[in-house]
Amino acid sequence: MSWWRRTSREQDLRREIESHLQAEADEQRRNGLAEADAGFAARRLFGNATLVEEDTRAAWGWGSIERLAQDVRYALRLLRKSSAFTVTAVFSLAIGIGMNTAMFTLLDTILLRSLPVPSPEELVLMAERVGPQQSFSLSSPAFRTLAQSSALTGLAAFRPWRIRTAIHDESQLTNGQLVSGNYFSVLGVSAIIGRTLTPQDDLAAGAGPVAVLSYGYWQRALGGDRGTIGQTIELQGHPFAIVGVTDPNFSGLEPGKEIDITVPLTMQAVIMPGTPLLNSPDARWLRLIGRTKPHVPLAQAQANMSVLWSQLQAASTRRRGAPDSYLDVLPGGQGLYDLRREFALPLRVLMGAVALVLLVACANLASLLLARATARRQEIGLRISLGATRGRLLRQLLTESMLLAVIGGACGVALA
Repeated sequence: MSWWRRTSREQDLRREIESHLQAEADEQRRNGLAEADAGFAARRLFGNATLVEEDTRAAWGWGSIERLAQDVRYALRLLRKSSAFTVTAVFSLAIGIGMNTAMFTLLDTILLRSLPVPSPEELVLMAERVGPQQSFSLSSPAFRTLAQSSALTGLAAFRPWRIRTAIHDESQLTNGQLVSGNYFSVLGVSAIIGRTLTPQDDLAAGAGPVAVLSYGYWQRALGGDRGTIGQTIELQGHPFAIVGVTDPNFSGLEPGKEIDITVPLTMQAVIMPGTPLLNSPDARWLRLIGRTKPHVPLAQAQANMSVLWSQLQAASTRRRGAPDSYLDVLPGGQGLYDLRREFALPLRVLMGAVALVLLVACANLASLLLARATARRQEIGLRISLGATRGRLLRQLLTESMLLAVIGGACGVALA
């Protein structure tokens, strides 16, 4: 029903009620009652006009909507009138909800969220374990040996590094990484424009001066210009051709840290000047992530990789008396473990603490509402005497509580 028709019917209803009351008052005057007594008698015989209006609206079919609108308007007036109570309640909820929202966002980013790649449950990370110590840094020979595993569809190497970039004569340090040519194909990450790196970019040392940008860096540094592909960017004082921009959902393997620029592993001498690391048997500078073949369990991948690791250890020259090292194959669907290992327990403790803050805020709000309900006994009793049902009163009180929750929640999200 359109608004103007609804307003017209409301006016017709009120006029009809008035005409009934007037006709009854006229009848009472003809029966000998005084003017004032006739009007009172007419209203008494007619009954509660407000209830008649509500029953008529219910018969029209939109009475529930009208009652809800009335409840909301009345609740807003009451909350506006009791500004001290409203501010206290909203502030309590906002602090509790805001802190919990912020903490859960951090917890989700570091501990819970899977990488935005196809089948993240198939990804595995490699770590060397010596006694109780575990390290994710492995050597180039280890990468080449473990890449032969029959349990994997592919094994990729990467090394995060801070890279000095120069764009439009502005120089700055940027989060970057060196990766093997199959890095993006192993992860299943594609480019939104251009292409990602391929094994052909990673064939020989220094032969692949190309770079792939993250979507965020492309937007921030280059304004999202699609003509960027094919242009050069200066990295560590050397020109690199921009060949692609990654999917906006993918920002790297480390939770909470966006990798802006990715270059081939064979450009190590340019990006990390100093000691050559590509073929060093001792330098543990690479991190490895692989993808298991479909339906290959983690235990099977562990057994297969352990055999290759034992062969690698037997062929290596170790110091006499050096402790044995072992290879751990770990789930990699959530990315690197460094932040997770360091902050998992403190984050859980902190999450419990802020959840307790929310519980205290809710308890305080419940106490405020109970005290407010006690103070409103006279108002509630008057409304019952005027014909309000207990269900209608309960709905009104729930509406006030819901409004407080919505306002407090919105403020809490804004604070987070």
